[in-house]
Amino acid sequence: MKYTTLLLRVIVLFGITILSVYALQEANMEGKWNGKMAIPNFGTYEMTMVLEKTDSGYKGKVNDTVGYIAKDTEIQDIKIEGNQLSCWFDLTDGTIVNLTLTADGDTMIGEAEREGGIVSCVFVREK
Repeated sequence: MKYTTLLLRVIVLFGITILSVYALQEANMEGKWNGKMAIPNFGTYEMTMVLEKTDSGYKGKVNDTVGYIAKDTEIQDIKIEGNQLSCWFDLTDGTIVNLTLTADGDTMIGEAEREGGIVSCVFVREK
């Protein structure tokens, strides 16, 4: 009976360890992402974000079609924890946009914040 209880505890601890390691793995955010956000008094704003995995994390660039973002603007401070991505980039007028996104496969949903204004956004990875 003692061995059965000990074996059961070892199996449970092993399972918890495996699940913990799996939960800590970061999602793959690499690729080209097409984003849309609804901006009050403007309409739908579209942008693209390209993320590339490097030895030290991720690097990326953003673009849009209306000129609020300079061509191939570098994304700054890309942080990925599990399926959460946070980063920021500059607009052509010098203001900063902070992105906070949650990935689920080929979709990221979250918020873009600029000068205190927050809008919802959705990004879909190109295949």
